Amino acid sequence: MDAKQALVSAEQLYRQALEQLDALVEQGLLGTENLPLVHGFVVYRQPGRTSWSYPESIKQLEAQVKQQKKLCEQLGEASQKQGSPFWTIKEAERVF
Repeated sequence: MDAKQALVSAEQLYRQALEQLDALVEQGLLGTENLPLVHGFVVYRQPGRTSWSYPESIKQLEAQVKQQKKLCEQLGEASQKQGSPFWTIKEAERVF
Protein backbone atom coordinates (compact mmCIF):
# COMPACT_ATOMS: atom_id res chain seq x y z
CA MET A 1 0.00 0.00 0.00
CA ASP A 2 2.86 2.39 0.83
CA ALA A 3 4.48 1.72 -2.55
CA LYS A 4 1.25 2.52 -4.37
CA GLN A 5 0.82 5.75 -2.40
CA ALA A 6 4.38 6.73 -3.27
CA LEU A 7 3.60 6.16 -6.96
CA VAL A 8 0.40 8.21 -6.77
CA SER A 9 2.30 11.06 -5.07
CA ALA A 10 5.05 10.91 -7.68
CA GLU A 11 2.45 10.95 -10.46
CA GLN A 12 0.88 14.11 -8.99
CA LEU A 13 4.27 15.83 -8.83
CA TYR A 14 4.96 14.76 -12.42
CA ARG A 15 1.64 16.21 -13.62
CA GLN A 16 2.34 19.48 -11.80
CA ALA A 17 5.80 19.70 -13.37
CA LEU A 18 4.34 19.12 -16.84
CA GLU A 19 1.77 21.86 -16.27
CA GLN A 20 4.56 24.26 -15.29
CA LEU A 21 6.59 23.33 -18.38
CA ASP A 22 3.53 23.83 -20.62
CA ALA A 23 2.97 27.25 -19.06
CA LEU A 24 6.58 28.22 -19.78
CA VAL A 25 6.22 27.11 -23.41
CA GLU A 26 2.96 29.06 -23.80
CA GLN A 27 4.64 32.17 -22.35
CA GLY A 28 7.50 31.82 -24.85
CA LEU A 29 10.06 31.30 -22.07
CA LEU A 30 10.93 27.71 -23.01
CA GLY A 31 11.49 26.17 -26.42
CA THR A 32 10.32 22.70 -27.38
CA GLU A 33 13.47 21.40 -29.12
CA ASN A 34 17.10 20.77 -28.14
CA LEU A 35 16.35 20.80 -24.44
CA PRO A 36 19.06 19.61 -22.01
CA LEU A 37 19.47 16.15 -20.54
CA VAL A 38 18.07 16.11 -16.97
CA HIS A 39 19.12 13.31 -14.59
CA GLY A 40 19.60 10.98 -17.56
CA PHE A 41 16.24 11.83 -19.13
CA VAL A 42 15.60 13.69 -22.34
CA VAL A 43 12.79 16.18 -21.89
CA TYR A 44 10.68 16.90 -24.94
CA ARG A 45 7.19 18.05 -25.77
CA GLN A 46 5.03 16.32 -28.33
CA PRO A 47 2.18 18.01 -30.12
CA GLY A 48 -1.30 16.80 -29.23
CA ARG A 49 -2.88 14.02 -31.22
CA THR A 50 -4.89 14.94 -34.27
CA SER A 51 -8.58 14.23 -34.00
CA TRP A 52 -11.30 14.39 -36.63
CA SER A 53 -14.90 15.57 -36.67
CA TYR A 54 -17.02 13.81 -39.26
CA PRO A 55 -20.22 14.88 -41.00
CA GLU A 56 -23.54 13.43 -39.85
CA SER A 57 -23.69 11.02 -42.81
CA ILE A 58 -20.48 9.33 -41.66
CA LYS A 59 -21.68 9.20 -38.05
CA GLN A 60 -24.83 7.41 -39.23
CA LEU A 61 -22.77 4.87 -41.18
CA GLU A 62 -20.61 4.33 -38.09
CA ALA A 63 -23.72 3.70 -35.98
CA GLN A 64 -24.93 1.13 -38.52
CA VAL A 65 -21.56 -0.65 -38.46
CA LYS A 66 -21.62 -0.73 -34.65
CA GLN A 67 -25.09 -2.28 -34.70
CA GLN A 68 -23.95 -4.93 -37.16
CA LYS A 69 -20.86 -5.70 -35.07
CA LYS A 70 -23.01 -6.13 -31.96
CA LEU A 71 -25.35 -8.45 -33.85
CA CYS A 72 -22.39 -10.55 -35.07
CA GLU A 73 -21.13 -10.81 -31.49
CA GLN A 74 -24.56 -11.93 -30.26
CA LEU A 75 -24.88 -14.53 -33.04
CA GLY A 76 -21.39 -15.89 -32.38
CA GLU A 77 -20.11 -14.89 -35.81
CA ALA A 78 -17.40 -12.64 -34.37
CA SER A 79 -14.33 -14.12 -32.68
CA GLN A 80 -13.11 -12.78 -29.34
CA LYS A 81 -9.53 -12.36 -28.14
CA GLN A 82 -8.12 -11.22 -24.80
CA GLY A 83 -5.52 -8.45 -24.65
CA SER A 84 -2.41 -8.50 -22.49
CA PRO A 85 -2.85 -7.57 -18.83
CA PHE A 86 -1.70 -4.12 -17.69
CA TRP A 87 -1.49 -2.00 -14.55
CA THR A 88 -3.62 1.06 -13.92
CA ILE A 89 -2.60 3.53 -11.27
CA LYS A 90 -5.14 6.03 -10.07
CA GLU A 91 -5.92 7.95 -6.94
CA ALA A 92 -8.22 6.11 -4.52
CA GLU A 93 -11.56 7.65 -3.68
CA ARG A 94 -11.88 8.69 -0.08
CA VAL A 95 -14.64 7.06 1.89
CA PHE A 96 -15.68 8.75 5.12
